[in-house]
Amino acid sequence: FMYKEFIEQITKHRNVAVFSHVRPDGDCLGSQVAFCLWLQKNGIKATAFNEDSPSDNLIWLTSIFPIEKPSKNRLHEFDAFVILDGNALLRFGEVAEGIVALEKAIYMIDHHPQPDTIFKVAISDTTYSSTAELIYELYKEHDITQIDEKSAKAMYVGIVTDTGSYQFDSVTPNTLRA
Repeated sequence: FMYKEFIEQITKHRNVAVFSHVRPDGDCLGSQVAFCLWLQKNGIKATAFNEDSPSDNLIWLTSIFPIEKPSKNRLHEFDAFVILDGNALLRFGEVAEGIVALEKAIYMIDHHPQPDTIFKVAISDTTYSSTAELIYELYKEHDITQIDEKSAKAMYVGIVTDTGSYQFDSVTPNTLRA
């Protein structure tokens, strides 16, 4: 149900800013890249933002989809915002914290407990290993044929890093299917 409502609402927007959390790890960057590709495949302009630069081992993800430093001056361009792999704006840096004041739709996709209540629609489930696994479910729910090599690699990075290479207790049969 949460995917259906999310898809119904997010696809009403034309230009979406997607934020990942500061000190980005593989799950937040992989999820961000895969989700931005999903938005594009569905006719929505996507811009990826992170306050911090990716680490050397993850910088290659920016060749699949560019990730920019956010600027307060650009926020007016967007008709919606999505935050990934975190459930409170304070984890996303100073520019992201200011998006509430714009009174535009804010969405969340995350697997951590106790999310803020500011989101128009949230895909939030703590039983998933990673945000990337939730992004996979979004593709699956909407149109699994939209998964291509680039989006698959990005989701794989997120799942592998957030599961400790499939060693953590969060790994389920669903995680392996994804």
